[in-house]
Amino acid sequence: MGLYPGDCRLQYLLDRAGMSQAELSRRTGLSPQYINGLINERWKRGVMKLDKARLICAALKIDNPFDLYEWRAEKPD
Repeated sequence: MGLYPGDCRLQYLLDRAGMSQAELSRRTGLSPQYINGLINERWKRGVMKLDKARLICAALKIDNPFDLYEWRAEKPD
């Protein structure tokens, strides 16, 4: 049995940090479109690449990139 990524938790984490998508974009150098795409789950093929996850984690002061997603025991459809 493995773990599979579920919903991206980025908007929740931004809200908790009191940070806007635009501010995250400025802090990470990632485009606003990319940040918004993650939040709105435009890319259902999997999780973000580790280098981008690390940038986001550093900006949000999160230790574990796995915290950026909900995780499920069953593979989503």
